[in-house]
Amino acid sequence: MTGQRLTNAQLLYYQDLSRLRGQRGRLMELLLDGEWHPNHQLAHVGGLSFNDSIFALRQEGWQIESRHRKGGTWEFRLTGKGEPPSGHKPMSRPQVVIAGHYMHVITATLGMSATRCIRNALPEWMRADPKPIDSPETDALKTSQD
Repeated sequence: MTGQRLTNAQLLYYQDLSRLRGQRGRLMELLLDGEWHPNHQLAHVGGLSFNDSIFALRQEGWQIESRHRKGGTWEFRLTGKGEPPSGHKPMSRPQVVIAGHYMHVITATLGMSATRCIRNALPEWMRADPKPIDSPETDALKTSQD
């Protein structure tokens, strides 16, 4: 690292090496210097699916920055390690549409009390507001199923 000291996580990397092996481990070794590395360099070391490894490392709390350079070139650098992200992202729009369709079918088949029981059993992030069966989203879903 140019003019910077290694973070504690970077210094302790080799204690964590048994978990970080293979292409993912080689990718981490490349990033340990804290310098910017272009995506083609990461692909050479970490394989064409190096982004999966970047995602997995970020989920473990590794702080990896990325920036767009030009065209299809992106650069990545390791800046340290923190706590893994907590919680769950909310459902995407297509997931909400599907969940709404399921809830409608449950209500139509088993009744509103069953729907309430199921909704209460779901984690908070899965409690989408059910879409009416005749909404544009569910119309598109029905058309794609035909």
